[in-house]
Amino acid sequence: MSHTYKHFGSTLIVGRSGWGKTWKIQDILKQHKITDRESIVQLIPDDYKSWNRWEEETKTITVGGSVFLSLYGKIDTIIIEDIHDSFLWNSSVRMKFLQQVQKIAKHSNIIVSIDTFGQKVPKIWTDKKSWSQIVIMTPPTMIARQHFCSKHPILSKLNDSQISFILETVKDMSFRSLERVGRFLEQSDIKGVITFSILRQATMSVESVYLPPGLFHNAK
Repeated sequence: MSHTYKHFGSTLIVGRSGWGKTWKIQDILKQHKITDRESIVQLIPDDYKSWNRWEEETKTITVGGSVFLSLYGKIDTIIIEDIHDSFLWNSSVRMKFLQQVQKIAKHSNIIVSIDTFGQKVPKIWTDKKSWSQIVIMTPPTMIARQHFCSKHPILSKLNDSQISFILETVKDMSFRSLERVGRFLEQSDIKGVITFSILRQATMSVESVYLPPGLFHNAK
């Protein structure tokens, strides 16, 4: 390869939608100085159709086949985002996938994120023997959510009192819920001053989701 990179193997990132998994992926790439976009392949296999395509492609790279290499060339890092239910609950697919991950991790980095929504992740996924490192995401802190608002093109226009009102009112403590509030305000095409009545409507547009206990099997 014409450039250097740090080989860190395999990483699993587990968390609910809106908890910052994509940000964590970018942090990992930055931490290991992997910035060459041509050396990164990003896939989102959220159904069986895309899984079958990805399975065939990964088989070719593990045996040095020409089909995968003709598509992607020599790569440093594979990112597979937001695996959903079909992967979590189909044991055959799950085991094939983990076997591919372990093969690829011998010569390339692979980052996999699982988008959970009120469901337990099977223990085989969070077994420390299956991955080089495992990251269990937690709900964003108040400080993180404030920072998100300060960078958002719509929410950043609000004053401190209005931001505090939103953060205290929206029960679903995720970045995704704040995006929905911002989208409501943008689509409302509000002219003039944004009142607390309007903010109340915006926060009510966000469906509050409470997480059941035992969502994750803790990875040691």
